[in-house]
Amino acid sequence: MKSKKLLVVFSVIALLAVGVSTGVYAAGVAKKISAYQNPGIKVVVDGNTLNLSNHTGSLDPIVYNGNSYVPAKAVAEAMGGAVTWDPASSSVIITTGAASQDNSFPTDNGSSTTPTPATPAPTTPAPTTPAPIKPTPTAPTPSQSSNNKGTKNDPIGLGASFTYTDTYSEPTLGNSSAQYTFTIKKVEPISLEGIEALGFRKPEKNAQTEHVMLTVDLAVKNATYLKKGTEYDYTHLVSMSPGFWGVKTPDGNSIIGWTAGGFDGSLSRNTLDIMEELDYPKLKVGESKSYNVSGKIILPIFKNDENYFILQREDSTLEYEDRFIYFKLK
Repeated sequence: MKSKKLLVVFSVIALLAVGVSTGVYAAGVAKKISAYQNPGIKVVVDGNTLNLSNHTGSLDPIVYNGNSYVPAKAVAEAMGGAVTWDPASSSVIITTGAASQDNSFPTDNGSSTTPTPATPAPTTPAPTTPAPIKPTPTAPTPSQSSNNKGTKNDPIGLGASFTYTDTYSEPTLGNSSAQYTFTIKKVEPISLEGIEALGFRKPEKNAQTEHVMLTVDLAVKNATYLKKGTEYDYTHLVSMSPGFWGVKTPDGNSIIGWTAGGFDGSLSRNTLDIMEELDYPKLKVGESKSYNVSGKIILPIFKNDENYFILQREDSTLEYEDRFIYFKLK
């Protein structure tokens, strides 16, 4: 049986808000939530209760929106996985499966170990892609609307646009909705040197993954603030954007993460340029606004495999898997 691997990648996108006020940064990149830490929740794997603590103290589970969140390291290691930290790409990397996988990633203390795999994975020479030149933000060019459903069995074709309406509800921030039209216009390989040329630290080489640069169009229509929260009576227009997730393959391998900001021409930086021109608009209850933007996203993918880029709806009334929207990358 082919082993499966999950890479959980938290991409570096903090740089997209350089020079922006704290309020706009928080609304555009991170969402403030109200959650509860519950030491009464136990995590049991194969009959064994896990120790959810480290050198910093207890890492009690957190309850938010009816879901419980537990430390990835303790759970993954209890299930036979290996958890490492890659400071070059700010990635928490979880690997499971056969020992033939290449786990040559830096450890959480910054040191690097490179075990010799039993069966070396084939490597593909990384293409050299020059750093992209920052384009002037322009309105997306029209694309043919897709008739596909965006499911795993009926993904959106490359170059086709997909329109859907999504809602967001959180007691502190309030309720909002918007119609999104998303299109992947182009997919190009980008080398580790190309990523470094964009201003990032050079990522660690990995035998199972490579990177591509997506050029995407995004149209946000009728972004509406529906109901104020317990702490906020407005929202920023910049926070009204689709939920990106990462990639999946047909056999279930996943990489959770992307980099949409921190470099010239990126989707997030172009979005902030537009918001700056609009003086960072706020939405009060009942107010609606729209905007269009084009930009680039760096995406890690699995080599020699079919990869689907995933958007994730934020509608909490949907089942988790039903929130995914699949886009072909070739």
